[in-house]
Amino acid sequence: MKRILLCFTLLLTLTVLLQSCKKDDIEEQTISATVKKNQLYQHNFGLIGIEDGFSVSKQPSRYVTSALSRDDSGNIIYTYQPAPDFVGSDQVEFTLSMSTGASVYDTRKTTLKLTVTD
Repeated sequence: MKRILLCFTLLLTLTVLLQSCKKDDIEEQTISATVKKNQLYQHNFGLIGIEDGFSVSKQPSRYVTSALSRDDSGNIIYTYQPAPDFVGSDQVEFTLSMSTGASVYDTRKTTLKLTVTD
């Protein structure tokens, strides 16, 4: 019985420690843009370090093109083209993990809200 109680106490302590170590400080940013129907749209996120991770975490729902790339200057460029003849709202989400040194990463979530017009 003592062994069960000890195991339960250790498990409970470990759970509490793991929960307290979680980092919930995710910086969030929303960007709005207007795109013409059937036209290509590009957004420049600027320079982001090679060691940092930048990715699409949620694709838009109606697109022909949705891609991240680097230009010749090292800027991160997002390219979007809506589905043919689509008019309405769409959005894409990005996650950026930035190194703050010694393998510590800060996470930033960016939502790009797209309004596709005629």
